[in-house]
Amino acid sequence: MKTPFTLRMPREVLHVYGDLHNTRRKSPELSTGTNLPFESLLDTAEAASLLQIHPKTLQKLARAGKVTGIRIGKLWRFRASALDEWLAGMAG
Repeated sequence: MKTPFTLRMPREVLHVYGDLHNTRRKSPELSTGTNLPFESLLDTAEAASLLQIHPKTLQKLARAGKVTGIRIGKLWRFRASALDEWLAGMAG
């Protein structure tokens, strides 16, 4: 079994380019100090449990366009605020 290859840089190179292994990038879009709205997404099971319906029923409603959902590959994701708006529309 071969040992993994490690790249060793001279100190002069690290001084110019910085330590590449310890560099951590902060995402400004997701930090708490910005004004951009970011709402986490619920999977089908979580969203269905909030609505107290079966997950397959929720998927059928999303496919039909009655509930706003986001399809990522084969999986559905839902925003709690969109589900709340849908329920408010159903009630009123």
